[in-house]
Order: sequence, then C-alpha cells, then structure tokens
Amino acid sequence: MTDPTTHDRIAKLVADNPVLLFMKGTPLFPQCGFSSRAIAMLDRLGIEYETVDVLQDMEVRQGIKEFSDWPTIPQLYVKGEFVGGSDIMMEMWEAGELHTLMTGIPARAEYARSFRTTKTRRCSGSGGFFIGRKVQAASAFSYACASAAIRMSASIQ
Repeated sequence: MTDPTTHDRIAKLVADNPVLLFMKGTPLFPQCGFSSRAIAMLDRLGIEYETVDVLQDMEVRQGIKEFSDWPTIPQLYVKGEFVGGSDIMMEMWEAGELHTLMTGIPARAEYARSFRTTKTRRCSGSGGFFIGRKVQAASAFSYACASAAIRMSASIQ
C-alpha cells in the first residue's frame, strides 16, 4: 500500500503538468527500451512535457503503479488523465490519436525555433535531430548518431 504522502505527491505532479511521463531514466538517457520509445514519440510531437525518473525514488516507482492501477512503467499522463504505457502510446501514434490528444499543448521552444530559423537534419532511424551544432536527442543512441552527423557535416563544409 502506498503512503498517503506519496499518493499526494504523485497527484500533485499529475495535476501540475499538462504532459507528464513517469519513466525509467531521463529523456537524454532512458534506462529501458519502453521509456526510450515513449520519449521518442513525445520528442517527435515537439511538445512541452515533464518527466519523473522512477529509478531515483522507490516510493514513487511503486506508488505510481498503485496510483494508476497499471503495473508497468513508463506511464503517460495528459491533462491530468492516465493515457497508458509505451505500447498504448504507439497504438495511438499509429492511429493519429496521440497527435490529437496533444492539441493545445505548447510546443517546446527549441523545437518551434528549429523549424523557423535553422536547417534541421535528422539522423535516419533515430529520434534525434540537430540544429546547427546543438544536438537535440531522444536517446543516447540518437545523441551518438546526431553527434556523428555533426562531425560529418563539419568535415564536408
């Protein structure tokens, strides 16, 4: 059973953040493939979102499972409502429903700016992109891919 204070902390996080992902690791270094896939989808949408690394707080790691009555992590909450894990996110992505669900969520400043002011190049097969010489990566793999692309583009220029 979750401590009431942990439940209250989780409820406050969910209420205070329009898009919140409870995940293993961080957006730059996800610690499981499912979390990495969830981050890649959110990054691709270009929206503002917050994350909670459940590996840093065992009470939250267990508490979020009881809070949502969902046994796995990652868990996505949008506008205070539980959406699901990465498999449900992927189904919604493929159906176009995840895009629709994010209507009204502000775009990340660097995402919006990248499409207005600079050329953006994508690393094929990864969730990362780079803007000039600044890397925006969805995972450690895409960071490495984007870094390699920067080195290659610098040598070509």
